[in-house]
Amino acid sequence: MGEKLELLKKLFQEYNYNKYKDIDLNSLICYVSNLLEANGIILTFENIYVGSYISFPLKFCLVEFPEFPDGARINRSILQCLPKYQNLLMGNAKKGYKLTTYGLIKAKDVAKRLSKDSEVISTDLTDYNIEARTVDVNTKIKHLFEKVAFKKFAQQKQEEIQADEIFDFLDLAPFDHKKKIQDKLYKLDNLAKIGHSQQLIGFMNWLKKSKVLRLYLEV
Repeated sequence: MGEKLELLKKLFQEYNYNKYKDIDLNSLICYVSNLLEANGIILTFENIYVGSYISFPLKFCLVEFPEFPDGARINRSILQCLPKYQNLLMGNAKKGYKLTTYGLIKAKDVAKRLSKDSEVISTDLTDYNIEARTVDVNTKIKHLFEKVAFKKFAQQKQEEIQADEIFDFLDLAPFDHKKKIQDKLYKLDNLAKIGHSQQLIGFMNWLKKSKVLRLYLEV
């Protein structure tokens, strides 16, 4: 076990937060998976888990305890990469995973973005970086609160919320595939939980049960 951990520590290096703060979690998972595959290391959940946290700790740590990885967060990202959702990884936790062609494209794109302008930089888990992640979440939630659909909900005028206002809130179009709508709902649920926003959690619970949205999802 110790030898394996040392191998992963040599393979992965921590990136400066500014290099990956705008890269989505699933793409980072693809990058880690590609690095493992390129070095002949099996894509187990444990290997992806360790590699993700070593390289991108401020994306995969517990918000209030940055010195510890958020296993649930990493697990959700891996699940989102599977064929049912984004088709970036295939396989399972028991037998191991493998990057799909699309996943490999994502991984290479991340590699290019990480290599621009600067080398790998190891940084401490400072309060500044944790605050930056928290501020980013709060900014996104504040932006959602400005949407017409949420304002009507806050005023207890749910019956006045129109379909176009719901899709404006989701930043989607009515003709988008229902899988895309489900993915967006999943991301907003996570945003509400990470931001500890009871208001957004309440709205999301109402939204998922609304007749308007269920109509589109059942099509």
